[in-house]
Amino acid sequence: MFQKRNLLKAGAVFFGLEGALRGPNAIKPVFERTFAEFAKPGASVARKQRLIEGEYAYIVWTSETADNSYELASHTFIIQNGSIRMQAFTAKVKPKSVGAKPASHMA
Repeated sequence: MFQKRNLLKAGAVFFGLEGALRGPNAIKPVFERTFAEFAKPGASVARKQRLIEGEYAYIVWTSETADNSYELASHTFIIQNGSIRMQAFTAKVKPKSVGAKPASHMA
């Protein structure tokens, strides 16, 4: 999805739980896993805050999916010329299955 729309360019950087990912080839699997989780029946997202200032965006949200409870999550973006140049993600995630590890698909 993101590559088809050219939202991720060669110099894009994604900061997540496992460190920095650089470029569409490294970042694309994160989005694929995320979209797969949130496409399952019953997923819901509640946006708590959205701030946009020029090239910068900050979004705070909560979510319930079949697999996880996102008690609090945020994304920070730098978008230039219609493309994501930098995205940072952080969240407090509780898995719904006993013994399951928290979601790592957000990197």
